[in-house]
Amino acid sequence: MPESTFTYSNQFLLYTRDQAKDNEGRTLPITGNHSVILDMNTITWVSKERILGARYSASATLPFSKNDLTSDIQGNLSAGSGFADSYYLPVILGWSWTRVAVRTMYGFLAPTGRFSAGANDSVGRVIGPMRCLPDRPFI
Repeated sequence: MPESTFTYSNQFLLYTRDQAKDNEGRTLPITGNHSVILDMNTITWVSKERILGARYSASATLPFSKNDLTSDIQGNLSAGSGFADSYYLPVILGWSWTRVAVRTMYGFLAPTGRFSAGANDSVGRVIGPMRCLPDRPFI
Protein backbone atom coordinates (compact mmCIF):
# COMPACT_ATOMS: atom_id res chain seq x y z
CA MET A 1 0.00 0.00 0.00
CA PRO A 2 1.25 3.52 -0.67
CA GLU A 3 1.99 5.97 2.12
CA SER A 4 -0.93 7.85 3.65
CA THR A 5 -2.24 10.01 0.81
CA PHE A 6 -4.78 10.45 -1.97
CA THR A 7 -3.91 8.93 -5.34
CA TYR A 8 -5.57 9.03 -8.74
CA SER A 9 -5.18 6.39 -11.42
CA ASN A 10 -6.69 6.01 -14.85
CA GLN A 11 -7.19 2.97 -17.05
CA PHE A 12 -8.33 3.25 -20.64
CA LEU A 13 -9.84 -0.05 -21.81
CA LEU A 14 -10.76 -0.77 -25.44
CA TYR A 15 -12.50 -3.97 -26.49
CA THR A 16 -13.30 -4.54 -30.16
CA ARG A 17 -14.23 -7.40 -32.45
CA ASP A 18 -15.52 -7.80 -35.98
CA GLN A 19 -16.84 -11.37 -35.88
CA ALA A 20 -19.07 -13.53 -33.70
CA LYS A 21 -18.63 -17.14 -32.60
CA ASP A 22 -21.06 -19.82 -31.48
CA ASN A 23 -20.78 -21.89 -28.28
CA GLU A 24 -18.35 -24.30 -29.98
CA GLY A 25 -16.04 -21.48 -31.08
CA ARG A 26 -16.98 -21.58 -34.78
CA THR A 27 -17.13 -18.23 -36.57
CA LEU A 28 -20.68 -17.25 -37.49
CA PRO A 29 -21.49 -15.82 -40.94
CA ILE A 30 -22.47 -12.40 -39.62
CA THR A 31 -20.52 -9.17 -39.49
CA GLY A 32 -20.80 -5.99 -37.53
CA ASN A 33 -19.02 -3.49 -35.39
CA HIS A 34 -18.64 -4.40 -31.74
CA SER A 35 -16.71 -2.06 -29.47
CA VAL A 36 -16.73 -1.06 -25.83
CA ILE A 37 -14.56 1.78 -24.52
CA LEU A 38 -14.13 2.33 -20.79
CA ASP A 39 -12.33 5.23 -19.13
CA MET A 40 -11.85 4.07 -15.52
CA ASN A 41 -11.01 6.87 -13.06
CA THR A 42 -9.99 5.65 -9.60
CA ILE A 43 -9.41 7.75 -6.49
CA THR A 44 -7.82 5.98 -3.52
CA TRP A 45 -7.20 7.26 0.00
CA VAL A 46 -4.83 5.57 2.46
CA SER A 47 -5.09 6.44 6.15
CA LYS A 48 -2.33 6.83 8.71
CA GLU A 49 -4.59 5.01 11.16
CA ARG A 50 -4.57 1.25 11.66
CA ILE A 51 -7.49 -1.12 12.25
CA LEU A 52 -6.73 -4.57 13.68
CA GLY A 53 -3.08 -3.85 12.91
CA ALA A 54 -3.86 -3.21 9.23
CA ARG A 55 -3.53 -0.05 7.16
CA TYR A 56 -6.99 1.23 6.28
CA SER A 57 -7.85 2.64 2.86
CA ALA A 58 -10.86 3.29 0.63
CA SER A 59 -11.33 3.65 -3.11
CA ALA A 60 -13.90 4.74 -5.70
CA THR A 61 -13.84 3.98 -9.43
CA LEU A 62 -15.88 6.35 -11.60
CA PRO A 63 -16.13 5.00 -15.17
CA PHE A 64 -17.20 6.58 -18.42
CA SER A 65 -18.32 4.20 -21.14
CA LYS A 66 -19.06 4.21 -24.86
CA ASN A 67 -20.36 1.14 -26.61
CA ASP A 68 -21.34 0.36 -30.17
CA LEU A 69 -22.74 -3.07 -30.87
CA THR A 70 -24.23 -3.54 -34.34
CA SER A 71 -24.91 -6.55 -36.52
CA ASP A 72 -25.70 -6.88 -40.22
CA ILE A 73 -28.71 -9.05 -39.28
CA GLN A 74 -30.19 -7.27 -36.26
CA GLY A 75 -28.89 -3.72 -36.80
CA ASN A 76 -28.06 -1.52 -33.82
CA LEU A 77 -28.12 -3.63 -30.65
CA SER A 78 -26.59 -1.12 -28.26
CA ALA A 79 -24.99 2.30 -28.66
CA GLY A 80 -24.75 4.37 -25.53
CA SER A 81 -22.21 6.59 -23.83
CA GLY A 82 -21.85 8.42 -20.56
CA PHE A 83 -21.21 7.87 -16.86
CA ALA A 84 -21.47 4.13 -16.13
CA ASP A 85 -21.99 2.06 -12.97
CA SER A 86 -19.42 3.02 -10.32
CA TYR A 87 -17.45 0.72 -8.03
CA TYR A 88 -16.76 1.61 -4.40
CA LEU A 89 -14.39 -0.04 -1.93
CA PRO A 90 -15.15 1.64 1.42
CA VAL A 91 -13.07 -0.91 3.37
CA ILE A 92 -9.61 -2.07 2.32
CA LEU A 93 -7.38 -3.53 5.04
CA GLY A 94 -3.72 -4.25 4.30
CA TRP A 95 -1.10 -5.98 6.40
CA SER A 96 2.57 -5.88 5.38
CA TRP A 97 5.58 -7.77 6.63
CA THR A 98 9.14 -8.05 5.35
CA ARG A 99 8.44 -10.52 2.54
CA VAL A 100 4.68 -10.70 2.25
CA ALA A 101 1.63 -8.44 2.14
CA VAL A 102 -2.04 -9.39 2.54
CA ARG A 103 -5.12 -7.34 1.66
CA THR A 104 -8.80 -7.93 2.14
CA MET A 105 -11.57 -5.64 0.99
CA TYR A 106 -15.29 -5.07 0.79
CA GLY A 107 -16.89 -3.25 -2.11
CA PHE A 108 -20.08 -2.68 -4.05
CA LEU A 109 -21.06 -1.87 -7.60
CA ALA A 110 -23.61 0.95 -7.60
CA PRO A 111 -26.10 1.38 -10.48
CA THR A 112 -25.13 4.99 -11.18
CA GLY A 113 -25.12 4.76 -14.99
CA ARG A 114 -28.09 5.63 -17.19
CA PHE A 115 -30.46 2.67 -17.58
CA SER A 116 -33.85 2.29 -19.23
CA ALA A 117 -35.39 -1.17 -19.57
CA GLY A 118 -35.59 -2.11 -23.24
CA ALA A 119 -33.53 0.87 -24.41
CA ASN A 120 -30.46 0.28 -26.56
CA ASP A 121 -28.47 3.26 -25.26
CA SER A 122 -28.00 2.26 -21.60
CA VAL A 123 -24.51 2.39 -20.09
CA GLY A 124 -25.38 1.25 -16.59
CA ARG A 125 -27.05 -1.41 -14.53
CA VAL A 126 -25.74 -4.32 -16.52
CA ILE A 127 -25.87 -6.56 -13.45
CA GLY A 128 -29.19 -5.58 -11.90
CA PRO A 129 -29.63 -3.71 -8.60
CA MET A 130 -26.71 -2.70 -6.34
CA ARG A 131 -24.48 -5.63 -5.47
CA CYS A 132 -22.16 -6.11 -2.52
CA LEU A 133 -18.86 -7.75 -3.38
CA PRO A 134 -16.94 -9.09 -0.37
CA ASP A 135 -13.47 -10.35 -1.20
CA ARG A 136 -11.24 -12.92 0.38
CA PRO A 137 -7.74 -12.10 1.60
CA PHE A 138 -5.09 -12.33 -1.10
CA ILE A 139 -1.33 -12.19 -1.10
